[in-house]
Amino acid sequence: FDPSGSTFVYDGGSFVASFIVGVIVSAVSYIVSVPISRATLDVADGARFDIGAAFGKVDVSNALVAGLIVGLLTQIGFALLFLPGLVVAFFTYFTSYFVAEGSKPVDAVQKSFSLVSANLGDSLVLAILSILVLILGVIALCVGIFVAIPVTFLAAGYAFRKFNGQPVQ
Repeated sequence: FDPSGSTFVYDGGSFVASFIVGVIVSAVSYIVSVPISRATLDVADGARFDIGAAFGKVDVSNALVAGLIVGLLTQIGFALLFLPGLVVAFFTYFTSYFVAEGSKPVDAVQKSFSLVSANLGDSLVLAILSILVLILGVIALCVGIFVAIPVTFLAAGYAFRKFNGQPVQ
């Protein structure tokens, strides 16, 4: 910013840094969210929630690569006036569940796009309700988020099974 107030100078460095950090955060979050997705699918299949066992059932390198792909696509979408980033985030909603089921990263992204597309209305309701639950969790003195996050993961795991025509126990 020009202190004289006559011109605005854009510094692309902060944009690039934000873009890179967004991709890295996505990749790291997938290393955690894919095993949690695996554990919630185990619950949907009637098993006990066991995060330790879930970490042993997933390929962490696939989780990392899927996170990089989703992060990159989402950040590109956000760079294109924000709304495309939300669309990408919405359509890649089930990527972590496909990776947890053993899909390769690119296949998982494609399958997520297909699954959400085939269940668009229900996926939109799920996403909106999940956001509302998370907001309520934050409003509840932030302690509620510790209940809200597992609830949204379990709801997504249930929806994943139902949208794929699989039984839920």
